[in-house]
Amino acid sequence: MGSIKTRTAAASAIASVLLAWPAAASGATPVRKDFYGEGPNKTSFQVINRDGRRAVRYFSIQLASGCTANGAITAGIRTTRVTKSGRFESTVRLGSSIYQRVSGRFTSPRRATGTFRSRTSIGSLCDTGTQRWTAKAMDRTPVRDGAWRGAVGSGSPLSFSVSNGGRVISKVQGAVPSNCTTSSPFEEMTKRAIIAPDGSFRTPLTIEPGFFAGRFTGETAATGTLNSVFRSRASVPECLSGIVPWTAAR
Repeated sequence: MGSIKTRTAAASAIASVLLAWPAAASGATPVRKDFYGEGPNKTSFQVINRDGRRAVRYFSIQLASGCTANGAITAGIRTTRVTKSGRFESTVRLGSSIYQRVSGRFTSPRRATGTFRSRTSIGSLCDTGTQRWTAKAMDRTPVRDGAWRGAVGSGSPLSFSVSNGGRVISKVQGAVPSNCTTSSPFEEMTKRAIIAPDGSFRTPLTIEPGFFAGRFTGETAATGTLNSVFRSRASVPECLSGIVPWTAAR
């Protein structure tokens, strides 16, 4: 009997935690709370409260190891209801080629923990296995989704995409000015990366050694640096780009 009372008390405590979140009046702007986990697996998502119903959306995760290392997985997770006990779970399947599952629970109004797994068989099999994540509520710099354009160095073109509620940067394309006699064009030069609450991000290059890093300074502005080593080619010897600044806007 004592154990039943203990479990009942625990369930009531979790329910009280969720009820401690501010509720939105009917028809009012949804209450939003952003969550972020630094690692080892970086996680970002948002909890909304619309008409007294809480849900998780924009779930994204960047795994520290495995076949998707250094690439942010924008999980195809739909907006998912949070139960009265503070739990949520969502699974996405696309035939036999894509499987994603995320589950979590809120341990307090400002903290959450859970697991994630992704398995894809497009080209080659990539199974992340069950990965654990933790996150806490944090204020974040708003970043606008969509296509961003700018310039690297003295004017070489740059473009990239932001998605998932301003949480993921991807599709970085352009041309990198270097100390060589020509610029090196690139497409999809980085894997996707999670954008931290302060607007910062850093991701390695995929075609050459180096990195692409920066910070979103506002909803429609960003700045950063690029550094790359170009390997020897028939017409271009190996050289360093140096630390090259870039800017972009939405």
